[in-house]
Amino acid sequence: MFFYLKDITDTYLVETLQEAVHLARDASQKGDIIVYSPAAPPEPHLYGGFDGRGNAFIETLNQEFGLDFEKIRRAMSIQPGGIKM
Repeated sequence: MFFYLKDITDTYLVETLQEAVHLARDASQKGDIIVYSPAAPPEPHLYGGFDGRGNAFIETLNQEFGLDFEKIRRAMSIQPGGIKM
């Protein structure tokens, strides 16, 4: 998918979830929407499944931005997959 999208939108291929979040933070501006869309199923030995990867994503956001995104999501009733920065 990366190779099809790279010519029509800013698309990055990274090795880790932490690298993806850090790159997104550096490449974005206030008001940008960042889509987190992994291209492959989660690695069982890294995350233990989809829920584990989602939890790792939220923890990485918490570390990168210094906020409790799970608390914010609950307070604003934001559905998973949609946090506008």
